[in-house]
Amino acid sequence: MASKKLGHTNCPECGHQEAHIKISLDGENKKPYRHCPECYASYHPRNKHQADMLLAKMKGGEPEPEDPAEQPPKDPPKTPPPAAPAAAHPPAPEPKYRVVFGVRVPVDEVAA
Repeated sequence: MASKKLGHTNCPECGHQEAHIKISLDGENKKPYRHCPECYASYHPRNKHQADMLLAKMKGGEPEPEDPAEQPPKDPPKTPPPAAPAAAHPPAPEPKYRVVFGVRVPVDEVAA
């Protein structure tokens, strides 16, 4: 079975620091898997979520996209918006409030 090494991770079985993360090149189903050369343990994910979790634990390499058409286009770096111009008029004073029966009411509207 032909395979390509993508990176490495820790082996949960024996603690070896260099367990290989590989992807098989045979057939249409190209899921990654982990193989430890120290204890010969291997882990084959059963679904895409498990495969993504395995790749997230990978060290020493980036997974290559299988099909570039499936990848969304990269967004250009965003620039911060320009600073707001200085206000020509000073801000209006905030109205004063008073609590009437548990409700906050502007002082101008409170009946005396």
